[in-house]
Amino acid sequence: MDVELKLGFLRCGEEMTAKLKHLEGAVNHESETTCVVVTTSYVDFALRTLLRETLCKGDTSESLLHTQKGALGSLHAASGVAYAIGIISSGCKTNIDRIGSIRNRFAHEIDGMSFQDAKVVEMCHQLKGPLVPKAANVDPSSDAPGSGWAHDPRSRFTIVAFQMV
Repeated sequence: MDVELKLGFLRCGEEMTAKLKHLEGAVNHESETTCVVVTTSYVDFALRTLLRETLCKGDTSESLLHTQKGALGSLHAASGVAYAIGIISSGCKTNIDRIGSIRNRFAHEIDGMSFQDAKVVEMCHQLKGPLVPKAANVDPSSDAPGSGWAHDPRSRFTIVAFQMV
């Protein structure tokens, strides 16, 4: 997958290059569950990095951003604050929240989950990205079979997540 970081969540330094290689491996070579969990973790890391760069430096901000105990510990809470303070768009917030919901669906299904699950297909189809049609070389107004990745939930999930960071 040829990835281009567009929306500026992160500066692409050595740490992010290593994380991106791990993400690309999970997207292309691992199980669907691993793909979803690793991709969502990457989006979460990117969002927390953006918030960390925006908020005042110090213990209070770090405490708020703590993933287990902080007030912004959940992906949904962090995306809400990022939107409220104007550092992400409403569309980006909606995508982040949907990605979190997809992750939760995969993480909480004891018998396994798939991108073929009707609810997952629906949630993936609702993901929107400003660059998706260009990146996938498809007509953004077409939902017709054969119109590219529009009916491939895993590709849509990963393309939108990659484009957001």
